[in-house]
Amino acid sequence: MSFKRNILTVSLAFVFTAAVSSAVFADTTDDAEQLKKEISSVQSEEASVQSDIDLIESQKEFILGDELYSAAAEEGTISSFTDTAKSSGRISVYNKLTAEQDALKEDLEELQLKEQSLQAELDEIERPIRLGEEIIEFASQFEGCPYVYGGNSLSCGTDCSGFVCLVYASFGYDLPRTSWGLAECGTEVSFEEARAGDILCYSGHVALYMGNGKLIHAKTESVGIAITDDPFYAPLLTIRRIIR
Repeated sequence: MSFKRNILTVSLAFVFTAAVSSAVFADTTDDAEQLKKEISSVQSEEASVQSDIDLIESQKEFILGDELYSAAAEEGTISSFTDTAKSSGRISVYNKLTAEQDALKEDLEELQLKEQSLQAELDEIERPIRLGEEIIEFASQFEGCPYVYGGNSLSCGTDCSGFVCLVYASFGYDLPRTSWGLAECGTEVSFEEARAGDILCYSGHVALYMGNGKLIHAKTESVGIAITDDPFYAPLLTIRRIIR
């Protein structure tokens, strides 16, 4: 396949898959927001249950008085206390409150397990976002390093596709070494969906998107590796997301 024909194929794919891509990543965003709401709701329930547990503890202390409460707290039970204490009815009430409190503690444990499960789901969704930010943070340290066509060193010199490949290789990814090869990697996203770590693909050039309209790339021999804020300086053929 010729380079021009390859570019045409990529461009057409960018047009025809935009709607599908938008739906997929919109769903992911919606899932994350829904999980955050559920976590917040569970945390509110946890706080309410914990408040009830603390209230019962205060009631137990009030019913027994300082001396008996201290002994109960130390021994974990007051079932062996004197008949006088038992006959007062305080022990019975204390034990009833303790049973209610134990039930609430079980409820609290279940809520905490539910929160952990929801948080794990959210972490799985947000993990690619955090990794993309880490990739950009790593790439940014090479700003100002030289552009060398065909070079394979981030610090001593590389070209645009080499820069992207070497940065991703530092995180365990094996990507094509050419700009047109990179234009077919991963999953296509729209510019509106683009986030840190996505690859911006132009005709014969690639760059790493930093977010907020900025990109970092091995631009030219005169500029070297640079951070710029002109993602539309040339027509975008496609935007590729590698991290899933």
